[in-house]
Amino acid sequence: MKKSLLDAAHGQFMQLLEDKSKIQERCFERLKPNSDKHPVTRERIAPSKMCPVCDHKNLAQKDLNNKDFKCENCEFTHENRDCIPGINFTLWAYFEGKATGEQLSKEAASILRLRRL
Repeated sequence: MKKSLLDAAHGQFMQLLEDKSKIQERCFERLKPNSDKHPVTRERIAPSKMCPVCDHKNLAQKDLNNKDFKCENCEFTHENRDCIPGINFTLWAYFEGKATGEQLSKEAASILRLRRL
């Protein structure tokens, strides 16, 4: 009983989020489990471990007390590593043509500029 209530609440929340995104003309896509593949290479990559600037896979064990993200390859840093998966998913949607430049967050747009340098 409890599980079905939880599932219903999650589904309703997702529907509200999708509706709000359409109203604000934002890109919204429900991701299927295990669909976190890079749009160009189609390689399975954990979005939290991939640098949004150079696509380097940071496989080193992370210290859970440290909230900073630092790429071992290009030295890109971000003060909150919890934001990295969201930035990666946003950029992937942009590269696949599912989001326009105007729909990118400020962080994703600034990282896109870094990628072009």
